[in-house]
Amino acid sequence: MIWVIDSMSIEERGKALEEAFFAKKNKDLLQQLKRNLDTSSQHDALKEATGVEDDQLWDRILAFGIRTESLAAMSLAPLVLVAWADGKIDEKERGAIIAGAKESGVQPDSTAGKLLKGWLDEEPDESLKQVWIDYTQAVCDRLQAGDQINLGEKVMGRCQQVAEAAGGFLGLGIGSISKSELDMLADLKAAFEAHA
Repeated sequence: MIWVIDSMSIEERGKALEEAFFAKKNKDLLQQLKRNLDTSSQHDALKEATGVEDDQLWDRILAFGIRTESLAAMSLAPLVLVAWADGKIDEKERGAIIAGAKESGVQPDSTAGKLLKGWLDEEPDESLKQVWIDYTQAVCDRLQAGDQINLGEKVMGRCQQVAEAAGGFLGLGIGSISKSELDMLADLKAAFEAHA
């Protein structure tokens, strides 16, 4: 099975990530995201989905033919994975995650915001983490070292901010992030660092 994963193209890995992240319950939201991509520039769609405002980075990534939907899943999946790292999400944590995502550019009423809310209601399949890592590494393989670092800092930086915003009842910051969340953050960051 590892041989099959290693032989997958970046497009196949991207589609696998989209399938794992968007799943059947989110097909309507995926279709809405695709319609948004048809009616607005790819940069605007990526900014809405990811909160990352770097047009030059998006130009270089999109030049490889990487699908915008895959990049949206790549940006949102770490938020979901860290949120569920300890196996549960309470209402205060859910609210803090949504507020933290909003502060980092994902509006609650946007398609990306609705996808995030959906995943906060239902724990994702455990395969999402590995599919995300495989896709992220495949994207990083195509980027220059500076772009790998930039993308990793933006995606994981937002994830860290959201985790800190959701940490504890008093929002005490990094000290209140659980060990399982810190471990998940470290695992996900390693997908970028292995290619820098």
